[in-house]
Amino acid sequence: MKLIADSGGSKTAWALIREEAVIKEGETIGYNPFSTDVLTIKQDVQENVLNILGVEQEKVDEFVLYSAGCGNDVGVEMLAGTIRAVFENRVTVYSDLLGACQGACMGENGVVSILGTGSNACVFDGVNIVQKGLSLGHLLGDEGSGFKLGQRIIRAYLYGELDDKLTKLFESYFEISTKQELISTVYKSANQKQYIASFSIFYSLYKENEVVMSFLKAEIVTFLEQHILKFRGIYDMPLHFVGSIGYEFQDVIIEILQEYDLKHGRFLKSPLENLKAWHFKN
Repeated sequence: MKLIADSGGSKTAWALIREEAVIKEGETIGYNPFSTDVLTIKQDVQENVLNILGVEQEKVDEFVLYSAGCGNDVGVEMLAGTIRAVFENRVTVYSDLLGACQGACMGENGVVSILGTGSNACVFDGVNIVQKGLSLGHLLGDEGSGFKLGQRIIRAYLYGELDDKLTKLFESYFEISTKQELISTVYKSANQKQYIASFSIFYSLYKENEVVMSFLKAEIVTFLEQHILKFRGIYDMPLHFVGSIGYEFQDVIIEILQEYDLKHGRFLKSPLENLKAWHFKN
């Protein structure tokens, strides 16, 4: 049996497969080695993953993990070393960007963007990533991500940039009594990135609001201009988007892409469904 998983900043989607059949699927915490403690990851694999999938680790012949935070050898070795404590040498770790490419492009070329809790982008030739943007993480980058959208709406609320109606809706939905309470919660949160990103749901709830929409469009445009428009040959390839933000706001993204004369491709909430098909053949 082969175990494949796609891990972002917030969660990991799992699938246990054999030949061309899916045995079982599940979901656990995100495994980014730079934002989730490696001991927490190891414990989650030991206590949750195997129980959820209902399989003993020795019955897994191969484990392929695509994860955020693994765009370089440091992240790969950190995560692979942690997982190998459970699965020994049957583990292969790749970047979540490669997983997004395999899932979205299905063997063809294309521009692939991850817009989830974080963000990233590249150009894929059907086999390899041939152009890649600079991923700076949530402190310096992650344009267009759930984190940046959450940060933008929180800042607007704290700075008094929302009108009275939107302010009341914001406070009511997130059960906020005072601005100081929110500030304190942000800074005391065990996972600040994920907590701030959780506020991006406000865009889904009030997408028809002009102010909310302006924030959303501004972040998408910033992402395009900072990453996509710097790639070569983008007008000859489809632009695929993977992740919760890309999937949720695909209508807005399509509209913006049309303004830049760019053509959209697939929108996937998670690449796992297509990754399963890819691994059935490989």
